[in-house]
Amino acid sequence: MQDAINQKISSLPFATTIIVGGDVNTYYPVPVLFSPEHKLTRLIVYRYYNSAHPASLGADHVAGLLLELWVRGVAWSDFTLTRLMYYGFAYHQSVAAIESSLIGRIIYLRGGGMEYTISSDSDMGVGSILFGTELLKPIIAANTSICPLHPASPYAGGGVKVSPRTTTDPMWSAAITNPVNF
Repeated sequence: MQDAINQKISSLPFATTIIVGGDVNTYYPVPVLFSPEHKLTRLIVYRYYNSAHPASLGADHVAGLLLELWVRGVAWSDFTLTRLMYYGFAYHQSVAAIESSLIGRIIYLRGGGMEYTISSDSDMGVGSILFGTELLKPIIAANTSICPLHPASPYAGGGVKVSPRTTTDPMWSAAITNPVNF
């Protein structure tokens, strides 16, 4: 099984590894704000069950994660899509929520020093600044504005505020193997 997962992830040309700091019992927003136009793109968030993690969660078999999304967006909002294709986890919960908007997604991931690999078949703009927000950088502070420099609604006038969460949305408490649209 692990070989099949590794093959799926390594077949995607764009990947980055992030560490989500902060408190281990808090889920932090990670802006994944690319929206490829005119094509459907895979976005995979993966965590090997024993990747970097806080000692408070145990020594081994801590938190495995495989989250596969298909995403698409267009400038005029004619067909913006975030479709959950697969979500599976083992041991400790790692995802609290996903928010989808015209310019991308916010994925809430468990902090405390947890390591995640994010892969895609489209350039995710790692380290780029989009309308004042650094892409794929976990947001630790409460009430942080996403895209405060964006000129269009709903972002115009200071962006949209996000804050870390201490609870998960109910849908993330079990594996999801049938596609779900957001």
